[in-house]
Amino acid sequence: MFRFLLAIFLCIPLGATAQTAWPQHPVRFIVPFAAGGPVDISTRLIAKAMSEILNQSIVVENRPGAGGNVGAAVVSKAEPDGYTFLISGVAPLATNAHLYSNLTYRPREDFQAVSTFVRYPQAMAVSPKLGVRNMKQLRDLALASPNRINFGSAGVGTSGHLIMSSFLHRSGLDMVHVPYKGGSSTTLALMRGDVDVAIDGLPSFTSQGPASQLPVLGVSTAERWPLTPDLPTIAEAASLPGFDFSSWVMLAAPRNTPDSIVSRLAEVADEALKSAALQSRLKDMGMLTVGGSREKAEHFLASESEKWKSIIEAAEVKLD
Repeated sequence: MFRFLLAIFLCIPLGATAQTAWPQHPVRFIVPFAAGGPVDISTRLIAKAMSEILNQSIVVENRPGAGGNVGAAVVSKAEPDGYTFLISGVAPLATNAHLYSNLTYRPREDFQAVSTFVRYPQAMAVSPKLGVRNMKQLRDLALASPNRINFGSAGVGTSGHLIMSSFLHRSGLDMVHVPYKGGSSTTLALMRGDVDVAIDGLPSFTSQGPASQLPVLGVSTAERWPLTPDLPTIAEAASLPGFDFSSWVMLAAPRNTPDSIVSRLAEVADEALKSAALQSRLKDMGMLTVGGSREKAEHFLASESEKWKSIIEAAEVKLD
């Protein structure tokens, strides 16, 4: 009997015993935004650390367009074999489902959360030419001159646009919206004085360069951001209790990706994000690592989707 079983074992192709080994070749992380932004840069740092743990390359590929919809649609149609994943900011998985009625993918049905990489606040900055240095001065100027002040954003329906809309609604202020194509264009317009106010990711205003000289009036999180403790929150500066928004970077898998792969990738991400060197690099960008289990990421995504849904409905913003 032993010889019979041994003979059967020896007849099994070598590849069959390695079917469960993952990954066998490079993994793709699709970033649905242009290169050079906070999501792209942070992802490349984290992917490098994860690839070292996996002992396999992770290729970061940019597929920008339509507020993240192009790249998200690509991943939603990918084979769920553990080799193609989505890197999402707030838009593809949390806001776009409530902004568009004709998406070519279903954010909650087509994806499962794997890991929340980082969180970072949005921040409100003003043009030096506006002549204000705090929230009270901005509020007084806006009340005295309704619709004279304009605010820029990276586009209609972006986080900056929606957060500013919520701020104006709750503050009883009126400003004119000037959408641009991307956060970098908005920041340049703010520095030139083409727009008066803008809300964008805090890293856009704290990184080294001319933008770091822009007056920042507050951050969008409920509590002061640990990395910039001297900056007030918008909630406290404008007396808006409960005003709480943050940006984040999340790793998501196409639905039906094997549970063993999703769990393993979540573990790898969590291990990478505990690296002191990586945390230091991300802190320099104004970001804090999150990590944790896939269940934690899924719960966070569900709560974020519901929160943004209520904000979008209140702002009455639709993009089709």
